[in-house]
Amino acid sequence: GEWDRAAVTFSRFAINSTLGFGGLHDVAAANFDLQPHYEDFDQTMALAGLASGPYLVLPLLGPATPRHLIGRVVDSLAHPLTWVLAGESFLVRAAPRAVEMASTRADFIEPIKQIKMNSPDYYAAIRNLYRQTRASEIGNGETTDDMTSLDEDLDLSTE
Repeated sequence: GEWDRAAVTFSRFAINSTLGFGGLHDVAAANFDLQPHYEDFDQTMALAGLASGPYLVLPLLGPATPRHLIGRVVDSLAHPLTWVLAGESFLVRAAPRAVEMASTRADFIEPIKQIKMNSPDYYAAIRNLYRQTRASEIGNGETTDDMTSLDEDLDLSTE
Protein backbone atom coordinates (compact mmCIF):
# COMPACT_ATOMS: atom_id res chain seq x y z
CA GLY A 1 0.00 0.00 0.00
CA GLU A 2 2.98 2.37 -0.08
CA TRP A 3 2.48 3.52 -3.65
CA ASP A 4 5.06 6.33 -3.55
CA ARG A 5 7.81 3.90 -2.49
CA ALA A 6 6.62 1.38 -5.09
CA ALA A 7 6.85 4.05 -7.79
CA VAL A 8 10.42 4.88 -6.71
CA THR A 9 11.36 1.19 -6.81
CA PHE A 10 9.84 0.72 -10.26
CA SER A 11 11.47 3.91 -11.56
CA ARG A 12 14.87 2.87 -10.16
CA PHE A 13 14.53 -0.53 -11.85
CA ALA A 14 13.54 1.01 -15.20
CA ILE A 15 16.30 3.64 -15.15
CA ASN A 16 19.11 1.43 -13.83
CA SER A 17 18.30 -1.50 -16.11
CA THR A 18 18.40 0.73 -19.21
CA LEU A 19 20.68 3.73 -18.56
CA GLY A 20 22.70 1.91 -15.90
CA PHE A 21 23.99 -0.80 -18.24
CA GLY A 22 21.71 -3.54 -16.95
CA GLY A 23 21.90 -2.37 -13.36
CA LEU A 24 25.68 -2.17 -13.11
CA HIS A 25 25.51 1.55 -12.27
CA ASP A 26 23.07 3.33 -9.98
CA VAL A 27 22.07 6.09 -12.39
CA ALA A 28 18.72 6.56 -10.64
CA ALA A 29 20.36 7.73 -7.41
CA ALA A 30 23.20 9.70 -8.99
CA ASN A 31 21.29 11.54 -11.72
CA PHE A 32 17.61 11.38 -10.73
CA ASP A 33 17.82 11.53 -6.91
CA LEU A 34 15.83 8.30 -6.56
CA GLN A 35 17.42 6.84 -3.46
CA PRO A 36 17.22 3.09 -2.80
CA HIS A 37 15.26 1.70 0.11
CA TYR A 38 14.99 -1.78 1.50
CA GLU A 39 11.91 -3.64 2.60
CA ASP A 40 11.71 -7.10 4.12
CA PHE A 41 9.00 -9.55 5.11
CA ASP A 42 9.50 -8.81 8.82
CA GLN A 43 8.34 -5.25 8.13
CA THR A 44 5.28 -6.59 6.32
CA MET A 45 4.40 -8.87 9.23
CA ALA A 46 4.90 -5.99 11.72
CA LEU A 47 2.55 -3.72 9.78
CA ALA A 48 0.03 -6.58 9.66
CA GLY A 49 0.10 -6.64 13.48
CA LEU A 50 2.17 -9.77 14.18
CA ALA A 51 4.15 -9.31 17.40
CA SER A 52 7.92 -9.63 17.15
CA GLY A 53 8.52 -11.87 20.14
CA PRO A 54 11.60 -11.89 22.37
CA TYR A 55 15.00 -10.54 21.41
CA LEU A 56 17.45 -13.32 20.51
CA VAL A 57 21.14 -13.48 19.63
CA LEU A 58 21.91 -16.50 17.47
CA PRO A 59 25.31 -17.81 16.32
CA LEU A 60 26.14 -16.61 12.78
CA LEU A 61 22.74 -14.93 12.45
CA GLY A 62 23.24 -12.28 15.11
CA PRO A 63 20.41 -10.35 16.77
CA ALA A 64 16.85 -11.08 15.72
CA THR A 65 13.36 -11.82 16.95
CA PRO A 66 11.28 -14.87 15.97
CA ARG A 67 9.29 -12.72 13.53
CA HIS A 68 12.49 -11.35 12.01
CA LEU A 69 13.84 -14.90 11.59
CA ILE A 70 10.65 -15.96 9.80
CA GLY A 71 10.98 -12.87 7.64
CA ARG A 72 14.56 -13.78 6.76
CA VAL A 73 13.45 -17.27 5.67
CA VAL A 74 10.68 -15.85 3.47
CA ASP A 75 13.06 -13.23 2.04
CA SER A 76 15.59 -15.98 1.28
CA LEU A 77 12.96 -18.09 -0.49
CA ALA A 78 11.86 -15.05 -2.52
CA HIS A 79 15.43 -14.18 -3.56
CA PRO A 80 16.17 -15.16 -7.20
CA LEU A 81 19.63 -16.56 -6.38
CA THR A 82 17.99 -19.14 -4.12
CA TRP A 83 16.40 -20.68 -7.21
CA VAL A 84 19.16 -19.96 -9.74
CA LEU A 85 21.72 -21.75 -7.53
CA ALA A 86 19.35 -24.50 -6.37
CA GLY A 87 21.19 -27.29 -8.20
CA GLU A 88 24.66 -26.18 -7.10
CA SER A 89 26.77 -27.46 -4.22
CA PHE A 90 26.24 -26.10 -0.71
CA LEU A 91 29.37 -23.94 -0.91
CA VAL A 92 28.22 -22.29 -4.15
CA ARG A 93 24.73 -21.69 -2.74
CA ALA A 94 26.13 -20.28 0.52
CA ALA A 95 28.77 -18.03 -1.10
CA PRO A 96 26.54 -14.97 -1.82
CA ARG A 97 25.16 -14.95 1.74
CA ALA A 98 28.65 -15.47 3.23
CA VAL A 99 30.02 -12.53 1.24
CA GLU A 100 27.07 -10.38 2.34
CA MET A 101 27.62 -11.35 5.99
CA ALA A 102 31.35 -10.59 5.77
CA SER A 103 30.69 -7.22 4.15
CA THR A 104 28.08 -6.30 6.75
CA ARG A 105 30.40 -7.32 9.57
CA ALA A 106 33.22 -5.24 8.09
CA ASP A 107 30.91 -2.20 7.99
CA PHE A 108 30.16 -2.53 11.71
CA ILE A 109 33.50 -3.58 13.24
CA GLU A 110 34.47 -0.06 14.38
CA PRO A 111 31.03 0.96 15.72
CA ILE A 112 30.83 -2.33 17.65
CA LYS A 113 34.29 -1.71 19.15
CA GLN A 114 33.13 1.75 20.24
CA ILE A 115 29.97 0.37 21.83
CA LYS A 116 32.01 -2.27 23.68
CA MET A 117 34.44 0.36 24.99
CA ASN A 118 31.84 2.97 25.97
CA SER A 119 28.87 0.96 27.18
CA PRO A 120 28.53 -0.32 30.73
CA ASP A 121 26.17 -3.05 29.45
CA TYR A 122 27.19 -4.18 25.96
CA TYR A 123 24.28 -6.65 25.58
CA ALA A 124 21.66 -4.03 26.52
CA ALA A 125 23.26 -1.46 24.21
CA ILE A 126 23.19 -3.84 21.21
CA ARG A 127 19.63 -4.94 22.05
CA ASN A 128 18.43 -1.33 22.19
CA LEU A 129 20.28 -0.43 19.00
CA TYR A 130 18.72 -3.43 17.22
CA ARG A 131 15.23 -2.55 18.41
CA GLN A 132 15.56 1.12 17.49
CA THR A 133 16.90 0.20 14.05
CA ARG A 134 14.05 -2.24 13.39
CA ALA A 135 11.46 0.30 14.59
CA SER A 136 12.96 2.86 12.20
CA GLU A 137 12.93 0.37 9.32
CA ILE A 138 9.33 -0.64 10.03
CA GLY A 139 8.33 3.04 10.14
CA ASN A 140 10.34 3.74 6.93
CA GLY A 141 12.73 5.98 8.82
CA GLU A 142 10.02 8.18 10.25
CA THR A 143 9.90 8.67 13.96
CA THR A 144 6.86 10.29 15.46
CA ASP A 145 5.56 10.87 18.94
CA ASP A 146 2.95 8.19 18.27
CA MET A 147 5.28 5.21 17.94
CA THR A 148 3.49 3.31 20.72
CA SER A 149 2.35 0.52 18.41
CA LEU A 150 5.92 -0.07 17.26
CA ASP A 151 7.20 0.27 20.82
CA GLU A 152 4.71 -2.34 22.01
CA ASP A 153 5.49 -4.56 19.03
CA LEU A 154 9.19 -4.50 19.83
CA ASP A 155 8.54 -4.63 23.58
CA LEU A 156 10.29 -1.30 24.18
CA SER A 157 8.28 -0.43 27.26
CA THR A 158 10.28 0.46 30.35
CA GLU A 159 7.96 -1.38 32.72
